[in-house]
Amino acid sequence: MKKLLELADTELIHVKEAINDIRELCILITHNSDVYVKGKLRHLSSQPPFKEADCQIYESILKFVKEKKRGYDKIIFLTKDMKDFDHIKIHEELTDLGVKIMFSSGECIREVLKRLQT
Repeated sequence: MKKLLELADTELIHVKEAINDIRELCILITHNSDVYVKGKLRHLSSQPPFKEADCQIYESILKFVKEKKRGYDKIIFLTKDMKDFDHIKIHEELTDLGVKIMFSSGECIREVLKRLQT
């Protein structure tokens, strides 16, 4: 039992280190009044994504990419919400901005590893 607890403690340390590594890679994208208005207009004009909250999220991402892209080699937008974000217009708009949209964490990890190897 003692050995098992030691192993659990060791594994917990590795998990915490991995979480901290991931945390350092994450970026907070802000939401402000400009984004709100653009998201509202996107929603009212029936542009994808079609849900109002998704329009707000998407406009936040667009604003970030347009303002900060020069500071990053590659940008990946990872979302599990394939139902609302897997739309040809979204793919085209993000591709034009140099952003790759992905819908699975496994796919995202493979892409990151591929980029790290090149």
